[in-house]
Amino acid sequence: MRPRTIRVRLTALYAGLFLATATILLVAVNLLLTNMLQVQVAGVFKSAKTLRTPGSLAIKVENGYSQFTIPHLSDYELVVLD
Repeated sequence: MRPRTIRVRLTALYAGLFLATATILLVAVNLLLTNMLQVQVAGVFKSAKTLRTPGSLAIKVENGYSQFTIPHLSDYELVVLD
């Protein structure tokens, strides 16, 4: 059996590093998005309600934009703005 060349060892090393980095990045993005999602939309709205997980959201209006935070996003969510 031939010993592995440096090319094969470096390819395996870089592939492993790429997969590890991609996994860490996906986990970090998932954790950030599931904990809190801040939304800013153009327009002045008085209320915001989530439908999938029923609840009202506090709205902050500033410079013609309405801002609200979805506290937890576990799946798809629909927000109704009035």
